[in-house]
Amino acid sequence: KHLRISLPSDLVPLWCMGRTLSHFDARELLPGPSRHRLHKVAEGGKAFAVKEYAVVGGKDGLRVCLREAAILARARHPHVVEMVALFADLEEHGFFIQMPFYEHGSLDKWVARNNPDDLSIRRVLA
Repeated sequence: KHLRISLPSDLVPLWCMGRTLSHFDARELLPGPSRHRLHKVAEGGKAFAVKEYAVVGGKDGLRVCLREAAILARARHPHVVEMVALFADLEEHGFFIQMPFYEHGSLDKWVARNNPDDLSIRRVLA
């Protein structure tokens, strides 16, 4: 099977043809409220977050993934997670965005957990 897509030019350098979820040394499905599954994976001792977009039964998941990936690629900001790679796994019926894994979670979870004052938030973002 082939996945026929038109990859935006700014995403081409991130495309990893042939990469699959089984490529990683370890894989763990993380719990969460997102409608897209999130995996914690490991490769060569480094941890990554891999966000999964289902493409079963249509290309809606693929469109959403490419739109989100294009936004992340253009954002390039110290406070926005960077993309490491993009890949499709036809056996898993999904399209994936690979990002660094941050052990302490997202900024919004840190704020909810710690209830910091404005100065503390500015220090974290500096």
